[in-house]
Amino acid sequence: MVLHQHLRRPKEAKMADTVEQQPQTETPSSNKLTIIRFKDDATAEDRSKIEKAIIDNGGTVEKRMDLIGAIGVKLGDAHAANISSFHEQHNGIDFMEEDNTLHTQ
Repeated sequence: MVLHQHLRRPKEAKMADTVEQQPQTETPSSNKLTIIRFKDDATAEDRSKIEKAIIDNGGTVEKRMDLIGAIGVKLGDAHAANISSFHEQHNGIDFMEEDNTLHTQ
């Protein structure tokens, strides 16, 4: 019985070993996929303007997700550095977020 007590780790040590690090906030990078979801009332013209703005600034449209009204893009360096102003400039965007989904083949 004494041997078992000796092998157990104190609670404090166990807690210290399992402390998780908080995720760091990052700005979207130009080489990661960013999901842009359009507002429900965005017209085809609004969507086209947003896609054109991305392409004109060095980005690419990688995926079209028409079922949910979104596109997956790789932003150009200018947009990746200043993502909030891009969102404000284009009122047809509901939200933008970096795609953190694990894709396997």
